[in-house]
Amino acid sequence: MAADNWQARLQTPLRTLQITVLALAAGSGFFAAIVIFLGLEQPWDWNLSVMTLIALIYGGSSVFLRLVVPPLIVTRGRKGILNQLRSGLEEVGNDFRFPALSDANVAWQFLALLNTRTIIAGALLEGAIFFLLVVSMTDNSLLAISLAALLWLLLIAHFPTHGWTQQWIEDQWRLLQEEQCLRRQ
Repeated sequence: MAADNWQARLQTPLRTLQITVLALAAGSGFFAAIVIFLGLEQPWDWNLSVMTLIALIYGGSSVFLRLVVPPLIVTRGRKGILNQLRSGLEEVGNDFRFPALSDANVAWQFLALLNTRTIIAGALLEGAIFFLLVVSMTDNSLLAISLAALLWLLLIAHFPTHGWTQQWIEDQWRLLQEEQCLRRQ
């Protein structure tokens, strides 16, 4: 992908995504603090009640969905971008290439795709975190609150940095070009 100023303009939309991830984590983090504080009145235990089992299954299925759904969204989004670009391909000899003028536009489309991917992945985890916290509050379950803490760490891991985001966009661009080559064969 040609360097054409999209990297320099990445900071503002990236800051919005960072705030979104922090907001998702802060909401569940503050609720976890309340659950822990309220749970100090009664002893916590490792018993596996029916509600705790349901919460653990829901938490595990949320992790599974987090591993499946966002990559599907990215793949479908990349195919949509590829279909938009197919009409704008330039023929150079016996080869085709993407016009350089579309680089910034494609980068912004990938950034929008990253926003969608990150928010959906975070929401999947956040829903499970809240359910696990409610169950740990009602049952004083160490199992539920432990899984909630693990999912919270996974949620925090979605925090996008400038370098990671730029690399992700460039990786998606490379995959887009590879998919275009495969379609021509």
